[in-house]
Amino acid sequence: MLDIFDLRKYSGSEEGLLRLLPVVKTSRVVLLMGYNLTEKCCEALASSLSSSQLRTLNLNDNDLQDSGVKLLSGGLRSPHCKLEVLILLLYGITEEGCASLTLVPSSNPSHLRELNLDYSHIGDSGVKILSAALEHPDCNVKLRCL
Repeated sequence: MLDIFDLRKYSGSEEGLLRLLPVVKTSRVVLLMGYNLTEKCCEALASSLSSSQLRTLNLNDNDLQDSGVKLLSGGLRSPHCKLEVLILLLYGITEEGCASLTLVPSSNPSHLRELNLDYSHIGDSGVKILSAALEHPDCNVKLRCL
């Protein structure tokens, strides 16, 4: 088991990430910052979330688009997902992306503890959408949004 997997130490390509997914699954912290991850990568990451040891996923400075966030949200909703911290800094998420993230705490409330969207420019409507979902009594997610 690897404590921290940082893609920058390996191949920063889509192909490299896809080949290294078995390492991602056995890591506790995964740093995938600034790679413009494609939908194919997001789909592969989402599917690996349901069978991994991953506790922190840092996707800082990736232009995932709402479609990528939707794919990741699907993996986060798996009852087998153990992810506690999701970091999506510097990402221009829209209301649509926020709406897909709202499904995560209610379907997997016991694991996700922090959703960090600092500097993501989600706007007042995005904050309202996420805040309303996080008020669920079983939800222990801390939303960070500067």
